Amino acid sequence: MLGLIIESLVIALLLLTLAYCVLLNRSLARLRNGEQAMRHTISELLAATDQAQRAIIELKQVSSETDKRLGLKLKQGDTLARRLADQIGAGETVIDRVTRIVSAARSDAGVADDLMDHRSTGEAHDVSPSSYRRTSSSTLDLARDLKALAGDIR
Repeated sequence: MLGLIIESLVIALLLLTLAYCVLLNRSLARLRNGEQAMRHTISELLAATDQAQRAIIELKQVSSETDKRLGLKLKQGDTLARRLADQIGAGETVIDRVTRIVSAARSDAGVADDLMDHRSTGEAHDVSPSSYRRTSSSTLDLARDLKALAGDIR
């Protein structure tokens, strides 16, 4: 009888061992499935990392090209600004010359008006050849200035 109890106890222990092995097998199967999912996740992560590295390289290239273009545009802008400043200076010079010419022309017109006024009233006025030479000389100077100005504008 003792043999029967011992054999029953061994059978019970074997059944417990078998049940534990079944539970362990299920846990290992879940772990393997989790491992497969983890491998899949890791491979996706590696692919995303590779893609990000390529994107960074492309971004650096684009940044470098943009920097070169921007530098070129800045140089062109500086050149245009200098040319514009030169042209503004030349324009101011032209305006100053035109102002002087107009002032001189008004002055000569005033002398001519005075001569006409004195002739019509019959008053004595300096009508010597030197006064005419002064007027015609300043008129010639005006003409030369206008000709030079026209050449500068072209």
